[in-house]
Amino acid sequence: MLTGFANFSWRALAQAYRAGIRGQFDLAAVHPFSGHLRNVLKIVQLNRDVMARNGDGRRQIAISELTWPSAKGKTKNTFGWETTEKGQAIACARPSTPCWPSAHAGASSASPGRRG
Repeated sequence: MLTGFANFSWRALAQAYRAGIRGQFDLAAVHPFSGHLRNVLKIVQLNRDVMARNGDGRRQIAISELTWPSAKGKTKNTFGWETTEKGQAIACARPSTPCWPSAHAGASSASPGRRG
């Protein structure tokens, strides 16, 4: 498993390919931190595109970390996606919110545009 990169993960992944990572993993972890589901999917796609350009487009991707911290009102250091524990529970009750790895948010189905 290739470690997941945070923030601009597709850039770090491209740098790893320049260093020779091609073919050296069977699964790539992605940590698509965003307050919006559409951006989570975009980040996964950007990573998928880097993998495809480097000959690893058929390898699986695992969304191994997401973030909607229950820090709302508890910290001054915010990113705009903080919520409360109740907010987390409500978000995770929505079928479209991937709150944990599953058959729907796992390695292959959470990789939009997966080629293979």
